[in-house]
Amino acid sequence: MLNIRVLAAGAVAGVQNTGPAAGLSPGSGGEADFLRAQKVNAALGDQEGTPAQTAIRFALMNPGVSGALVGFGQLDHIDEAVAAVDMGPLSDDVMKQLDALYASDFSTA
Repeated sequence: MLNIRVLAAGAVAGVQNTGPAAGLSPGSGGEADFLRAQKVNAALGDQEGTPAQTAIRFALMNPGVSGALVGFGQLDHIDEAVAAVDMGPLSDDVMKQLDALYASDFSTA
C-alpha cells in the first residue's frame, strides 16, 4: 500500500495549503493539517532529522505501508527523502511523543 500526503500537502514544511486537494479526508485540510504539523514540529524539533524526514520515517514505520508518496518541488527534496529512508525507524522516545500528541488530538496544553 502507498501512503499519500505524507507531508500533508506541504504543512509539515510550514506551508499552509488552501487548494482543492487540501482536505482529502474528514478532519484534514489546509489549516487543520498546518496546525497539527506546527504542534508536532514544536514538540519534536529536529531530534530525528527535518520535519519532512520525520514524517517520511513515521509513514514507512507502518508495516502495512510499502511506499510513501511525496512531492518534490526542488531537487534537494529528493536528497532529503533519500536521507530519511537511510536514517531508519524513529526512536521509541519520538514514537511515544507522537502517540501522545495523537491521543490528545494534537493538543499541547
